[in-house]
Amino acid sequence: MRVIARIALGLLLVLVGLVYFFVVDGRVPRSTGFNPSIADIRRLADAPAEERPSAIEVEFLAEDRLPFFGLQAGLDIRGATMARSAFRLKSNWGDTIIDVGMDRYVAALFKTGEKFDDTSLARIGGAMVTARRIVVTHEHPDHLGYLPRSKSLDQLIPKLRLTREQIDATGQYMEDGKVPEAFRGVDPVPSKGFTSVAPGVVLIPAPGHTPGSVLFYVHMADGREVLFVGDIVWTMSNIRDQTGRSRLVQSFLMQTPESRPKTYEVLRWLISFMDQNPDVLVVPSHDDVYLRELVASGRLVQGFGPLKP
Repeated sequence: MRVIARIALGLLLVLVGLVYFFVVDGRVPRSTGFNPSIADIRRLADAPAEERPSAIEVEFLAEDRLPFFGLQAGLDIRGATMARSAFRLKSNWGDTIIDVGMDRYVAALFKTGEKFDDTSLARIGGAMVTARRIVVTHEHPDHLGYLPRSKSLDQLIPKLRLTREQIDATGQYMEDGKVPEAFRGVDPVPSKGFTSVAPGVVLIPAPGHTPGSVLFYVHMADGREVLFVGDIVWTMSNIRDQTGRSRLVQSFLMQTPESRPKTYEVLRWLISFMDQNPDVLVVPSHDDVYLRELVASGRLVQGFGPLKP
């Protein structure tokens, strides 16, 4: 009996260790090799106030329900809503779209996007046609998937500022699996260094979640600073609790596994950046509760407004 008890205890300890390693451990490193110069970024974002964005709109295209431990490492089984969003920066210079979402074909293909809003998709499609600039935070379906499938793709190509990694990913959203011929005319944004993609808007490469992940720093017309972080965090509590996603999610439950070391380095930088720059508004893509709080407070406007004549 003692042998059986010891074996059972050993198996239990192994199980506990595996649960901790794959589900609970979300500790963020104390230091990071990801250190973009905010001073350089701010200089690059300098532009006449009348050309910089004056408002930020958000579209809630779809959502998914999952336990909270799917968003943040731990054992919290509470239900959480993961928003599928797109953003538009309104500007006299011309509007900038950040992320374009996905259509129903892509949502079904990747088994994501419950409560899909076709009206929201139509507004996003119309906004892409009238925008002056289109960018994405990374190459996952709910951020990029609608772009190569747009019936107006030829009109959109001159507006695009995409990295090589983002361009090369477009083929997976097409029925034939090929990058649309139209993308051959897109000159990729450098995957290193900072790039001004619109007045007041700077692209910051931040690979990790995907090879083509980027951040967008925005200097608003009224002087406010905004940082779009894509999927570096899925919930603002990743920053508050200094806890990232679990290895289970990162390695087995994502469309493609993310680099834990690189993603956690960007997260460590983001935590430190927010501590040093508390007035900067951080906008993640998927925190439904937080995004709706920003709408309620007036910092975001829900729904892409009337199209330009």
